[in-house]
Amino acid sequence: MKQSLVQYIENIKSPHATIASVMNQENFFTIVNEIFGKNIHSMDELHEASIHEIFYFTIPEGKKEFSIDTVKEVISTLSLRPYNGKNIFVLDHFDTAGPPAQNATLKMIEECPDYAVIILIVENPRKLLPTIDSRTILLFDENLHQVDDATTSLLEKFFTGSNADKVNWISYLYQNDFSQEKAKTILIKVFPYLNFAQQNECKKILIALESTYENPKLLLETFFLGEDFF
Repeated sequence: MKQSLVQYIENIKSPHATIASVMNQENFFTIVNEIFGKNIHSMDELHEASIHEIFYFTIPEGKKEFSIDTVKEVISTLSLRPYNGKNIFVLDHFDTAGPPAQNATLKMIEECPDYAVIILIVENPRKLLPTIDSRTILLFDENLHQVDDATTSLLEKFFTGSNADKVNWISYLYQNDFSQEKAKTILIKVFPYLNFAQQNECKKILIALESTYENPKLLLETFFLGEDFF
């Protein structure tokens, strides 16, 4: 379910109803700054601000995904009641969570007390289970997954062209930016155009990109020039 940021902020301020949502970091900081009168634009600044009503959880150090053990930590903390208003429970990088962790989170959302707000911060909401999606408010820009005309034209050439066409297409999208974030953006752009097998492989690449030891450009070239595209 989609909702505007303004509506969501008003709902958080209301004493009624538990509110679970999915959003990116930018929208999360907007919410925090509006509700608590801060000027926060990074997770480091959030930690330094020490806002008592915010409980932050993320991928454990040395791990690659948001684990079910971390979800259990959230559940154990959920029983803490605020002095007034609501507690906000933030699950960062939640799109790295596997099905067990997501299912445990789903149960937590369904049984969440009315003094709690659960925020799932993700880069790619497509990686969430449909059951999570149906029980949360989606706060993302409308154009998150839209593809511009130039990219659409290149996509058509990509799926019918030679390996040389594919390499040129990848180079165009990168535009000399070979970062992990750029690679993720490219994969999210093309995801709607992929068939089922390609989408499954795409999800694996997105997970692999979370590792600092992987070469983003090499991962994308291996993916787009692999047998799934022939």
